[in-house]
Amino acid sequence: KSYWASGSSMAVAGGQVIAGVVPVCAAGEPAPDVPVTSVAITGATGGKLSVKKGATARLTATVNPSNATSKTVTWKSSDTAVATVANGKVTGVKAGTATITAKAGSKTATVIVTVVFRQIEVDVSGT
Repeated sequence: KSYWASGSSMAVAGGQVIAGVVPVCAAGEPAPDVPVTSVAITGATGGKLSVKKGATARLTATVNPSNATSKTVTWKSSDTAVATVANGKVTGVKAGTATITAKAGSKTATVIVTVVFRQIEVDVSGT
C-alpha cells in the first residue's frame, strides 16, 4: 500500500518516508500524549464580567498548547442560582456573584461574574 499527505504532514510509501520527512512515531506506535499546559478565558476584563439579570455574555476558552491531546473544555458555575454557563455562554439568573470555571485536562481558568438587576428608567410627569 502507498500513503501520501501534503503540507507539513509526512508522506510514506511502502513503509518508507518520502522526501526526507522525519516521522514523529513509527507505524503502529501510539501518538505521544501532549498534556494541557494552560487554559485562558477571553471575553472578560481583568478576570471579571458583569452581566444583567436575564442577559447573556460569551466567554471563550483557549487551550494550550494548540496540539494538546485533549482540548475538551468543561464549563462550571460555582452558583447556578446566580449565573449559569453552557459552552461558554453565561446567563445572569439573579443578582449576586459566581465564579465561572473553564477546565481542560487538569488546568483551569476562572472569571468572577457579577449579575446586576436591569435598570428601568421611568419618566414621571405630574398633573
